Amino acid sequence: MSWSLIPGFDEGSPLRPRFTLHPVSITVNEGSPAVFTAALDGMETIEWQINDGGGWDTQVDTGGTFTIAFATESMDGYQVRAFATNGYGTRYSNAATLTVIPAEIFNNIFSDPFDTGSEAEAFDPLFEIEDVS
Repeated sequence: MSWSLIPGFDEGSPLRPRFTLHPVSITVNEGSPAVFTAALDGMETIEWQINDGGGWDTQVDTGGTFTIAFATESMDGYQVRAFATNGYGTRYSNAATLTVIPAEIFNNIFSDPFDTGSEAEAFDPLFEIEDVS
């Protein structure tokens, strides 16, 4: 029987695992963790895959949360998805994209725009008295 002929069902058995929460795309600063979350309506184990542009690669992490502990600039554009399998088949979540802000950009955004890099003495208007005579 082809389940795709039944309105509301995708290809495969409707008894396959069903995601109630899909991972969402996130943006992180380089060096920060990237955390993705997914949930099912059943008791199946959630597994995770990463696509670095060369195809989907299954990771060792299982459970509702997948963490990249230290996101690097080279990971920008990676996609992450969850999947679960039961006796009726496998279902994949929607893919989420990781965006990584490089450290030099992040540091420039939050640096002092008036810092010239010199070690000039600080001006203290309470103690600077100019002789105008």
